[in-house]
Amino acid sequence: MTKQFYKLSKTFMFSVTLAALLSAGSQLSAQKSNVSDAINKQFACYLEGENNGEVLRNFAAFFLSTEEFQQVISYAGQLKSLGEKNNNTRYRAYANAYLGQAYLMTNQNDIAKMYLNQALRQAKSIENDSILCSVYNGLGLFASNVESDYNTAISYFFNGIEAAKRCSHKRLHNILLCNISGVYYLKGDSTGLKYAQECYNFGHSQNDPFLALWGAMNSARMYIVMKKYEEAFKYIKEAEFILQKNQYNDQTNVFTLYGEILVALGDNTEAEKYYKEALKNIGHAQTSSIANIYLSYGKLLAEQKRYSEAVPLFEKGIKVSEDGHNQIFIKQLFAALSESYEKMQRFDKSLEYFKIYHTQTSRDFNEESERSINQLRIQFDTQRKENEAEQARLEVLNKTRKMQFLIIILVMAVGVAIYLYIIYVNKNRLYRRIIIRNKEAIKREDDLKNQLKNFVTECPNVAEKYSVSSLKEDKLENLFQKIEFIMHEEKLYHDPALTKEKIADKLNTNRTYLSQVINERTGLSVPHYINTFRINEAVRKLSDSEDDTPLKALAFDLGFNSISTFYKVFQASVGMTPSLYRKKVQEISS
Repeated sequence: MTKQFYKLSKTFMFSVTLAALLSAGSQLSAQKSNVSDAINKQFACYLEGENNGEVLRNFAAFFLSTEEFQQVISYAGQLKSLGEKNNNTRYRAYANAYLGQAYLMTNQNDIAKMYLNQALRQAKSIENDSILCSVYNGLGLFASNVESDYNTAISYFFNGIEAAKRCSHKRLHNILLCNISGVYYLKGDSTGLKYAQECYNFGHSQNDPFLALWGAMNSARMYIVMKKYEEAFKYIKEAEFILQKNQYNDQTNVFTLYGEILVALGDNTEAEKYYKEALKNIGHAQTSSIANIYLSYGKLLAEQKRYSEAVPLFEKGIKVSEDGHNQIFIKQLFAALSESYEKMQRFDKSLEYFKIYHTQTSRDFNEESERSINQLRIQFDTQRKENEAEQARLEVLNKTRKMQFLIIILVMAVGVAIYLYIIYVNKNRLYRRIIIRNKEAIKREDDLKNQLKNFVTECPNVAEKYSVSSLKEDKLENLFQKIEFIMHEEKLYHDPALTKEKIADKLNTNRTYLSQVINERTGLSVPHYINTFRINEAVRKLSDSEDDTPLKALAFDLGFNSISTFYKVFQASVGMTPSLYRKKVQEISS
């Protein structure tokens, strides 16, 4: 009895000690390693091999707050095993939530999403709002950082805020507010200022330097969006003071913001000093912060026509983003890299990176458009089901009230009409944006091709140098370049009977090798690859308002065997039929 009481007393004392450390977690960054050592010693001393779920949970939470993610994975893994052993859903849910966020912060995104989804299901099943607000925070970060789906991220964060309110978790409530302001910054929307300010004020009222720091940084970002640089400067100076006082490890973020503000104020010399300081600290920075410093510093160098220095920074930013599966700045990096190569008269490289930028932009645009339309459909279906339920209830309760029934039917009809009209308007806007984007892309591509052609004509010696360089590439790349050449220049795709055997014969290779090359370089099968050229030419012709070639003639000219096949492939690729595309082009041009 005495031994049991002694063990329970030690465990209780340890939990109290750990709780005190957790409550001060945001103020412990300067002594992080010392605290970690102390806690580990206490853990060994007090537990002596016992499995205590609450202690493991507190450990995982503490190390998550201090950004020691390998420790989080270790303790959360033990907590998960304990939960499975004892069939404790609460422990499993906490463990999955911590594992999901730790793996997300270490760029292991697929594993992170799996754990976060498990935690979400488990937290909902036991109705635990404390876990829910943490899980929604992780899912919001995943949506914004990995998927670039900012609207979904904001929705997750607001769901987290509702859960935080229900369980009175004020600190996480304000972290979620700060994350919302960060997403609004990425959208270029100053709406996020009020959320950043609320986090900033709460941090000061609670003497919480972590919340005060992020509230100040995101307030600075919002004022940059609003072009109120003096206000932004005030907040970033305070953020730097808090950072140095508490020895936090996010100097890269602060110094990058300093540089951006100084560039906006016209002090490029001082801005470059801060950018260089930011680069010195990237060892402790997150992927998005590293990509951002490469982008911001590279832009400054490009503005000063120091393209040979800017290009490596953009390339490093792209590599960091791709390695970390982080999509936040990657499109801007590709666009900046394309523009820099254009200024250097490397039109071949400029065109290469512009195509990647255009592909990613089109993909994201189409995904966002599809999400918007699906959201309208969901709203419509929800309203329809609610109306159907209401109608059924009224039929049972008010059989004699025919007038009310007719009014409800009328309201339903009006509601359906409104939703159909909204979908119609949104589709028209979508079609208009698709056409404008395609026209701009065609013009941009033509300009780059003309510049490259003129460059080759005017500087044959330099062009020869590039040609010699390309001959040293492997056989796969050489074959792919030959395929691209005959498709672009000889327009083989105009042949309706074109097959991979014909292409292989023309290039003196075999069809298996040809299919392998095309699939590895484009991710497409040979028929799909051929059809991309046909559709691209169709878009070019249909984007010309003066071209009145009949669609049936156009289909056969491009190599399609039937008008129905042309319509099907064009619809799948562009998002509307050829006839509708031509109609919208005429409307825009008139």
